[in-house]
Amino acid sequence: MRAALEDFSTVQIGLLGTGAAVGTIIGCVLSPHLIRRVGHIRAFAVLAGGAAVVALTHGLIVDPWLWLLLRIPTGLCFAGLATVMESWLNASSSNEARGRTMAGYMIIQLSMQTAGQLLMMTADPALLNLFAIVALAITASLIPIGLTRAIVPGPVADVRLHLGRIYRQSPSGVVGAVAVGLVNGSFWALAPLFAAERGFESGQIALFMSLAVVGGAALQYPLGRWSDRIDRRRVILFTSAGAGLAGLSLGFLPNAGPGLLLALAAILGAFMFALYPLCVAHVNDHVDEGGFVEASSGMLLLQGSGAVAGPILASLLMAWTGSGALFIFTAAVHALLMVFVISRLQRTPRPPIEDRDDFVLMPDSATAGLDLDPRALELVAEDGDQADNAHWDEEDDQAY
Repeated sequence: MRAALEDFSTVQIGLLGTGAAVGTIIGCVLSPHLIRRVGHIRAFAVLAGGAAVVALTHGLIVDPWLWLLLRIPTGLCFAGLATVMESWLNASSSNEARGRTMAGYMIIQLSMQTAGQLLMMTADPALLNLFAIVALAITASLIPIGLTRAIVPGPVADVRLHLGRIYRQSPSGVVGAVAVGLVNGSFWALAPLFAAERGFESGQIALFMSLAVVGGAALQYPLGRWSDRIDRRRVILFTSAGAGLAGLSLGFLPNAGPGLLLALAAILGAFMFALYPLCVAHVNDHVDEGGFVEASSGMLLLQGSGAVAGPILASLLMAWTGSGALFIFTAAVHALLMVFVISRLQRTPRPPIEDRDDFVLMPDSATAGLDLDPRALELVAEDGDQADNAHWDEEDDQAY
């Protein structure tokens, strides 16, 4: 929103989203090493301090190329903070309660994302105030962390990634993760610009983004439970179709009123934000126990890689044809995913129900998904090097 008010070009705004995604990928890779080196509490303090400094710098110096550079440490710090929080929660929860714990965490996360969008109603986005509020909130989070007497968990184990093996085990899940990155990265970077060009005021833009998040929270659990009962790829197909149709509606209704656009944003978010956890659950259905950590980490990096490319591609299309191209782009990505999943459904059968894992609520961000899944801690505790020993037999197993 501030970038649009400062007359940044569409491509420059898209690059800001790409910079944040690059930082997120770097944060996913580096934060476990930071935690291992200094522990959870000190790692949280370092990352929170860095995030607060970067937030204030955005407000003090307004320059598109400086902001592009600042988005990288922004993504890095927030990815690292999520890694600290989620790994700590998992280590502090029993196996029986971890699913409920992480579901509660997910609800809090989505609620705070909504509140963050609504902050634009409290102050002029052209001033420093909103950046200062963000910095204050981040800094305030250090107080309970510094005073805690809770037992601190151990470090995250090393993971060696073999993306080709993950793809062979679950092509639909891997392609879905890349599609999610392309779509969701573009949405977060460019949807405020789309709304602004439709005549929305700052408060309406905040509501537009918030309704998408609320929609995602509403459908994530029902779709996940449904996917536990049937071939998960069919639910991925259904979810992609819903997101694609909502995207087409947003892209091809340039004269729609605010009410309709807000409703379509909620529908789009309901399907769009439910897709990533479905893909992760599908991948986990087909990996050996020893390869679970490797698969989870690989999915995070694939999703983050898509989030790097998505804003660039979508912003170029928007600069060429108009802001509606954002959602034409998202619909096209979902359509391509549907074609791929249909081809996989025709080639491979549904996996036996006893071989499948339960759906686990997960965010769509590439932060700490391996810690968010309740099965990750068990495997890391058993053997931090199991990913190195994972074995996949091409003659015995089928890819899905």
